[in-house]
Amino acid sequence: MWRFNLINTIADQANWIISSDVAIVIADKYPKAQHHYLVLPKAEISSVFNLTREHLPLLEELHLLARNVVEVRGQQWNDFKVGFHAEPSLERVHLHVISQDFVSPCLKRKKHWTSFNTALFVPYEELRDKLQSENSFQRLPPHAYHKLLDSPLQCNQCERICINLPKLKEHLLEHLLNKSDGQQKSVIYTKIETSKDKINIMDVTEKNKIKMDHIKQNIRNELRKKILDKNHILIESDRAVVVKADYPKAQYHFRVVAKEDIEDVTKLTSDHLPLLDHMMELAVQIIGKQDHLPSRNFRIGFKADPFWDRLNMHVISDDFYSLSMKRIKHWNSFNTELFLPFQQAYMMLDSEGAIETLSEVEFQKLKEQTPLHCNQCDFQSPLLLALKAHLFTHWQDKESERRTKKQMEDIVKLLDEAKLEDTAKPEAASSREEHEITASTSQKSMDQNQPVGADANAYHQCGPLVNLMNLQHINNPFRNTPARFGIAAKTHPQPTNSMYAPRPHRAGNPLAYAPRPQQGGNPFRNMPPRPQLGGNRFGPHLNRFGPQSKDMRPMFAAPNQQPRFGPKQPQNQRPRAPNQPQNQRPRGPNQPQNQGTRAPNQSKFQ
Repeated sequence: MWRFNLINTIADQANWIISSDVAIVIADKYPKAQHHYLVLPKAEISSVFNLTREHLPLLEELHLLARNVVEVRGQQWNDFKVGFHAEPSLERVHLHVISQDFVSPCLKRKKHWTSFNTALFVPYEELRDKLQSENSFQRLPPHAYHKLLDSPLQCNQCERICINLPKLKEHLLEHLLNKSDGQQKSVIYTKIETSKDKINIMDVTEKNKIKMDHIKQNIRNELRKKILDKNHILIESDRAVVVKADYPKAQYHFRVVAKEDIEDVTKLTSDHLPLLDHMMELAVQIIGKQDHLPSRNFRIGFKADPFWDRLNMHVISDDFYSLSMKRIKHWNSFNTELFLPFQQAYMMLDSEGAIETLSEVEFQKLKEQTPLHCNQCDFQSPLLLALKAHLFTHWQDKESERRTKKQMEDIVKLLDEAKLEDTAKPEAASSREEHEITASTSQKSMDQNQPVGADANAYHQCGPLVNLMNLQHINNPFRNTPARFGIAAKTHPQPTNSMYAPRPHRAGNPLAYAPRPQQGGNPFRNMPPRPQLGGNRFGPHLNRFGPQSKDMRPMFAAPNQQPRFGPKQPQNQRPRAPNQPQNQRPRGPNQPQNQGTRAPNQSKFQ
């Protein structure tokens, strides 16, 4: 079905332009502009209506890949529209990255135009804010959807309205030609327009600058607010606190923030060395809490040109595997001269009393420096996405080493426990020997008290009598079995009748004293004789078929009478020869029954 075309397309890796752990970039099969790309997640998410606040990190990764594909194609980010369709037609949520020229032979219908140039196209920022505030994105009502489809065909680069789509496509092609060939003309037009409204434009520019400075200052003061909020503090002392980074650039990223009002590292002097020692102690404490990651995998230092308006020291793991690592300057701020290690800053303050600041030119050069070099090997790449994929392999190797080490530790622990058990076994053996010596001693004492006379024979044949409740007796089959239900030991009476003898073939049986009749004794001698069973045992009242006939015999006949169920001779019959049927004359050999002799060739019917 055509709705699943995207799923079939991403199944073939030959269609991939860029890929990451969570998303893929492909080219639109029917592009509606000169540059038209789709960014799809690997997770099975049907449409934008299934997105929630939990998918915001995924959306950031999609947006990052959109920027990367524009850079790879050598285009300007401002020439593209990035967003989602409010009414998607294909399965699997996808982010459109499309150039604004809209010059393409695949732009054939009015719906193709309105789906990208009306409210039917939802920009990335709008959808992100919607999910952040409402945790969902709702479908448009049907009347609003059809009203947007019927919108006039207005150019997206000027205010012209065309009567049909072919006229609009011709107009869009003119814009594209003017942009490529008439660059001089567009510059002159811009100068004339700015000179006409110079005063108004200057006012708007100044207002925007003031507004942006105000927003930036609020962000820079964020650390001042954090050290006052106890919910964000991991470790606190009288001079500094440890907080977790809001946008970590690695798996483990912490900040040690000074409570003293110091703007950044360039404002430090030699008098602040005790403060640095104290901040290092807090850094060691937070590293010690990360059990499975050794301290050698952490970097501790300051940014040479920090953004935050408060002195803070970074404690960051060297894997740099994070979704927040989005820009080249993020990598360079920790892996070039823009990052000042703690030891170097401490030595500069101790020897020179101050830390030199970088010039603006040098700072900008280091911030955008390429190629990007891996901090763990010799790999380098001009693309941040390729470097992140390479760093992921390093992270996987470290995780496998950590798991192997943990398994070895578990095995050593089990071996140590086994050794402890082996050392405990000799003690148990010695205790068993003592118990056996005690049991043999008690047996000897019991053998000294053997019976004499008539009971001696029974004693030698079956062994001594065993009390089942005496759990320590050597002949007790339930020896060493713990007592249950608190039952006390019970002494069984001894047999005294001389007609009973023990069972010689059941030696050692705890029930050997049970009586058994001797050979000469008859246990049935006192029983009365059995009654005679002659005549009808059940009496005449059981005959339900009238008076008793002469032929009827009693069920149990007398010794001289014929039994009732014996064979009977048939009455009123003549004796016949063996194997001869009744009422038939004897016939000759091979002669059929009931037929006379006929002459040869004589018909039966004549």
